[in-house]
Amino acid sequence: TALIGGNKLIHEKIDTGLQKNYCASFNSIALISGVKIKNGSDISSHYYHLYADSERDSVLIGKFTGRNAFPLVIRYNSIEDMIKTIKGIEENFCCLRIMNNDEDDYLLSNIIDAVTKPLIFKELDENPVHYLAVINTLIRNHTITPGDTSVGIIGLDNSTIRLTALLVKSGYMKVLGHDSNERQMMSFENRKGLATTVENVISNSDILMIMDEKISHDYINSFRAGQVIISGINSDMGDSAVLKDKGIREFIKIEETESLSLLPALINAIIVSSKRYFSDDMLISIADLVSKQMEKKYDLPGLYSGISKEIENLIVKEKNISTPENEF
Repeated sequence: TALIGGNKLIHEKIDTGLQKNYCASFNSIALISGVKIKNGSDISSHYYHLYADSERDSVLIGKFTGRNAFPLVIRYNSIEDMIKTIKGIEENFCCLRIMNNDEDDYLLSNIIDAVTKPLIFKELDENPVHYLAVINTLIRNHTITPGDTSVGIIGLDNSTIRLTALLVKSGYMKVLGHDSNERQMMSFENRKGLATTVENVISNSDILMIMDEKISHDYINSFRAGQVIISGINSDMGDSAVLKDKGIREFIKIEETESLSLLPALINAIIVSSKRYFSDDMLISIADLVSKQMEKKYDLPGLYSGISKEIENLIVKEKNISTPENEF
């Protein structure tokens, strides 16, 4: 009886325009993954792996933001199908988080154009902020000047291509990259990266990111003295002592799951920003803030740190500065 009576009250409040205060959709996050259907392939196992990751992240969001989070895995034939599905469900949520999607970045940008709710992308926002924060920390630790520094990336994907745009905008001298996928190389060049061979990336980079699991150990042996190596791959790159003997300045190992510690903060930030997506400038500012809290071990601030509130305050401050009444 109480439930039915309460529901009637909610309908009355909705009629008076107070739906934001009484409907959970205004406090709910969609965690959307995409599985592209391919002829003759069994996607069932991959489907549930994605769902399991979404369930993990929904627990973190619920605990550290107080918002409801719902995992959704969409099977689709084309990106247009996925966009149509997202448009059909977006009114049920206050924010959409797109994750684990292997579409090209320019296709993912079509989602931004199509929907009206705030968006956050694991590959285009969370990972690049993590990578840039690590790079900002290491240049501070080693007193390196960005304008005199070349960054090389072996293994291009949506995350490292977005990182390229952030590095270029942050004033790094140049960003070199290589990948066996020609379309990724084209996207990389569109972000003002310099596509070249693996050999050229290694020999001309001060900071070298290894993001391709298939990199040969023959290339690893060609690392040069003075380089900082950042590895985002699972395979072993050899004894760190051997790398040190080769004159490698520092070897940094990063894990993709580490960026989860920033997820609640970024969810809250995009919602309070009143923006629909994170711009390059917003991500650069967040990475700078995160970097200042990182130690020499390059660990991201933990979920129980105060980083979430600090990022929110940063975004709100920038939001107020950018409003027309405060421009002059």
